[in-house]
Amino acid sequence: LLSDDKLTQASIEDHCGKLASALQSAETTIDDLEAQLQRVQRAHERELGLLFDESLSLRAEMDYKATTTSLDNQRMQGELASYVVMEEQNRLLKESLSALHEEAKTSALRHKEELEGLRESVVEHKAKLHKEFRARVQEVSVEMAEEA
Repeated sequence: LLSDDKLTQASIEDHCGKLASALQSAETTIDDLEAQLQRVQRAHERELGLLFDESLSLRAEMDYKATTTSLDNQRMQGELASYVVMEEQNRLLKESLSALHEEAKTSALRHKEELEGLRESVVEHKAKLHKEFRARVQEVSVEMAEEA
């Protein structure tokens, strides 16, 4: 019986030694896994930090592009508005110029007609003056002939 107890005690001690060794191995594995977990977690934190920084950079770039696009749109709207004003001014100037050309044509035609009328009047007046001059010369000739 004693030898059975010794055998049992030896087997229990052997079993305890194996369990202690397995526990030690499990603790080492757990420590290794925890260390690996910490490394992976730090790597993920670094990657998340990089992604966050990249997203901030992309956000700033998009804000810059949006601002420049907005400013370009405002500039183009201003240019377009000034083109519309210039186009309206050009149209008004063309209308004014056309009216002035028409007025100049009318004035030139009226001037030509008045000049023709004046020429005819001058010719008629010249003929009348010649006639009156001849009549006076005749009168003076008759008076001189009578006095002589």
